[in-house]
Amino acid sequence: KELHPTDVELKAYYDRNKQLYNNSIPEKREVSYVLVDTGKIAADTQVTLQDLQAYYAQHRDEFREPEQVNLRQIVIKNPLPGADGKVDQKGVDEARKKAEDVLKQLKAGGNVADSAKKYSQDPSAKDGGALGWVERGRIPYPDVDKAAFALPKGGTSNVINAGYAFVILHADDKQEAHLKSLDEVKGQIEPGIKQQKAATAAEAQAAVLLTQARAGGLDKAAAAK
Repeated sequence: KELHPTDVELKAYYDRNKQLYNNSIPEKREVSYVLVDTGKIAADTQVTLQDLQAYYAQHRDEFREPEQVNLRQIVIKNPLPGADGKVDQKGVDEARKKAEDVLKQLKAGGNVADSAKKYSQDPSAKDGGALGWVERGRIPYPDVDKAAFALPKGGTSNVINAGYAFVILHADDKQEAHLKSLDEVKGQIEPGIKQQKAATAAEAQAAVLLTQARAGGLDKAAAAK
């Protein structure tokens, strides 16, 4: 407390350590701004029937639904090849017979879902063999894919040799390829159109404000809006 550096000593210390004080006081700006609230504009934006029709016409391909079938399956697997690469034919014959016996039960009035839970050797068995909606060409086994889309709604296939297994298919439902109507997709596309219109309106408002601010000052332009 008894030491009092002189101004000369302080300046000498400062000059030796100037790098410590570089940028120690940050650059600052005092800013005014005008906010164009796109959300508020969107709330007041109306989407007309003409808007919907125009968007629908320009994006028709987005609303095309492919041919699909809602499938269940029962899978009876063939034995895996042995160390010599050969498959036990007796095991294959047994798998085929088991699949044919299951099909007989179904033709006699058996329930596909119950039979899948009981006999199927596929993970889908726990869900009654349900595969859900499947598009044409998505099944990696051509014979199975062909049989699936040949089935009528509620139909059950014959035993299909898929190579790795014998498969029985059942079509819970079918959907032909079609184009969704405007009424079906209205709720899907209306929010996007509204946001797009609001964004366009906001850009137009911002452009007007910018012109007015450059001409008469930001405060005046803001007060006008």
